Amino acid sequence: MFNADNSIQGKNTSWRGCSMEAIYGHCKPFDAEHMPAVSPSKEHTVLYELPINNKDTDRPPKPWKRDSNCQGIPCVRLPHSEAHHWQKVSNALQEPIRNSYELEARILSYQSNVKDKRNFQALHKLFEEQQQKEAFLENFYNQLLPHIISLALRLPELLQAPIPLLKQSMCHTLSLSQEQISCLLANAFLCTYPARSKFEDATEEFQALPDINFIRLFRSRGACVEEKLKCILHYFCRVCPSLNDVAFKPPRGCVTFERRFKPNTELPDWLQCSLPLAKTLVHIDSQGTIEDQGLGLLQLDFANKSVGGGVLGSGCVQEEIRFAICPELIAATLFTEFLQPTEVLLILGCERYSNYRGYNTTFQWQGNHEDTTPCDGSLRRKTFIVAMDALALHQLTFAQQFREDLMQRELNKAYVGFWHPLHGITHPGVATGNWGCGAFGGDARLKFLLQLMACTVTQQSSMVYFTMGNEELRDELFEMFNCLKEHDVAVKDLWLILKKIEGTKIKEKEELYPFLYQKIKKLKAKQTRHCFPS
Repeated sequence: MFNADNSIQGKNTSWRGCSMEAIYGHCKPFDAEHMPAVSPSKEHTVLYELPINNKDTDRPPKPWKRDSNCQGIPCVRLPHSEAHHWQKVSNALQEPIRNSYELEARILSYQSNVKDKRNFQALHKLFEEQQQKEAFLENFYNQLLPHIISLALRLPELLQAPIPLLKQSMCHTLSLSQEQISCLLANAFLCTYPARSKFEDATEEFQALPDINFIRLFRSRGACVEEKLKCILHYFCRVCPSLNDVAFKPPRGCVTFERRFKPNTELPDWLQCSLPLAKTLVHIDSQGTIEDQGLGLLQLDFANKSVGGGVLGSGCVQEEIRFAICPELIAATLFTEFLQPTEVLLILGCERYSNYRGYNTTFQWQGNHEDTTPCDGSLRRKTFIVAMDALALHQLTFAQQFREDLMQRELNKAYVGFWHPLHGITHPGVATGNWGCGAFGGDARLKFLLQLMACTVTQQSSMVYFTMGNEELRDELFEMFNCLKEHDVAVKDLWLILKKIEGTKIKEKEELYPFLYQKIKKLKAKQTRHCFPS
């Protein structure tokens, strides 16, 4: 049974709060717009020709063949920008490759400065143990690998204008076609980019950039590494045109990457935010995932400040899984410098290629995923992701998480991530969860409140929160939201209470919400006495 505001009354469902119908405002999930249409400008570099013929869905957009509009912005050093290096790559990849050891030798022939002497153990193990179990691995050397090489060597044809670096403390947007991204990822798989990590003898210019070459992934240990490689190889099966059967069509759309930075002068004064927290609709679910149930919403990537985290290594939690099943996200590691405290990366348009089950060490590739997400007028799938890094708090005690500067940093980060650029339209809402509460050691009860405050201040209409199977946490968060709603608590009220926690006797997470209930009642009682003096 539901009451007038669509909140759940029974206990026979996995969710509490507003129904998803109410979250969507009784519209369709993909009705909301996330970004303006693609249009080249000083702030937006577009690497394909416009306008796109939306009716010609069998052909990808043509590459932009002149200088891009990124004058004054440092650009990515691509493999073909150095003729000698590109000639070494081309020569090494000309002859047939018969096994994973030959592939390793060819890669190391043009990446001769690699310091780490481990072999490509993950790649060798995948083909030695799994080749007969996975159909797409059977003809890897005869069919798939030659097509990956052919795609990679098309780089000078498909990328004829420079790619700007999305540098720290700047706002800039970059749009690429999915075909261009597939070419960039083919080069990443073949490790053709200049060395960028400490294992590859990187130069100073790459110190603020993540890895892009797959060397570290090939050398990592763990079952999840092989499963991530299956996701990547399945992606190449999908995007290499001559390998597609009638069921698959290579992607013909576009993807936009936006680095968003806000200086301190544009951040809220949280003590002046008088909007009531109940203004935000809340749906809390113990089942489901952001990518499956957060359709059409702004979907959180629990990011590392080095975007992609350990996707090209042994990591396999929320961010790494999302990048593995949507490999076009990996392209962001090529041009996105590490995120600073008031910066996020937004991605609109990536396609999902794989299904999976499990998490971390139990992660497994589960075959093809057919992505039915509709596209906007700029041929971008309406999948909108924000890469938003939380603070690493695992070395702090529970009580130390309530330092004002740490909480304010998370509030400001969420504000930048949730802020919506299109004025005068209904905001789509946010799909999130226990942001920074795994390896980073954050407390989910606190992060729920901080994200709720940011949603309210940025005028996001709703917050859909997934507790990853934790029913007890789901009910605790729902009861807390009901208390905030019942007492008409504003953003500034909650911030005032949270700031006072530091220095109290709270030592354990179970003590947090009882303490807040007490303080909320006292604060509202004080405000009532002030409004109606005896």
